[in-house]
Amino acid sequence: MTESKVVNAWIAQGEAKGRATGRVEGRAEMLLDLLADTFGAVPPDLEARVRATTAEDRLRAWAGAAVRAGSLAAFRQQVGL
Repeated sequence: MTESKVVNAWIAQGEAKGRATGRVEGRAEMLLDLLADTFGAVPPDLEARVRATTAEDRLRAWAGAAVRAGSLAAFRQQVGL
């Protein structure tokens, strides 16, 4: 049986999307761990906002802000959450 180029392209797109989704989910988990380790329990509303974010670059920027922030309130103010 020959493989279809179209089907292979769809498979490749699906795999790429899965990897991107995994990276975003991993960054969100890392940020939540960082926030919890630094400031204590993460409020449910903040956790939900972090998990709902799909922009990898935004999560990366938020992690940098978390490292620089002196408090959870300062972090939220810096990133607009």
